[in-house]
Amino acid sequence: MRWRPDVAKTPDGVLFQVLELSRMWEADDVREYVINQLDRRRVSIRPVQLISIAKEYKIRTLFTYAFARLVKSRLDDLTANEYKMMDGETWAAVLKAQSVIRTHRGIVGCEEPPMVHAPACVGPEDCSLDWKQLWWNQMGRFLFDGRNPQPYKDAVQRFEEVGAIGRVSQECWRSMMITVRAGLAFQKEDMFIERTAKREADQLLL
Repeated sequence: MRWRPDVAKTPDGVLFQVLELSRMWEADDVREYVINQLDRRRVSIRPVQLISIAKEYKIRTLFTYAFARLVKSRLDDLTANEYKMMDGETWAAVLKAQSVIRTHRGIVGCEEPPMVHAPACVGPEDCSLDWKQLWWNQMGRFLFDGRNPQPYKDAVQRFEEVGAIGRVSQECWRSMMITVRAGLAFQKEDMFIERTAKREADQLLL
């Protein structure tokens, strides 16, 4: 019988130890194997731990993934030990990125997409006014909920469930929801996070 251990059942800590052994013995093939295994299970590993490992062993792909994931996370959910696992330079980059995103979300949440009225709209001025109020009272609330702020995708889904209210015509509502679902404003947020993660990888993994 050949010995064929089930790598999928190997604890994360063991993989970290093997990664250290690969560095000690300069075993590049072992290093790449472990990195592939960590990449497969990266969703189940806490982002702070991934960043710590990625910085220690200079693994760019894991760092950029974990950094982007941490930027999107609520820092209040981290444990006391996790706060100690990252250095000040990395924390500064995460906090700065989150500050930029909060500002961007505030702009998007307060400034509704310009209403494009359907030909059948009988009261454009009233329709635009109620659309503005609807956006702030609903979409803004979903995005800025202090206890549970919603990601844009989830906020859009909840906003769509609300439906047209007041003097917003159904035709205008359906037309505007196409724009809202496209989420062009929030695509910039994802692009910013991706660029920031790559830039920090270049600077911190030297």
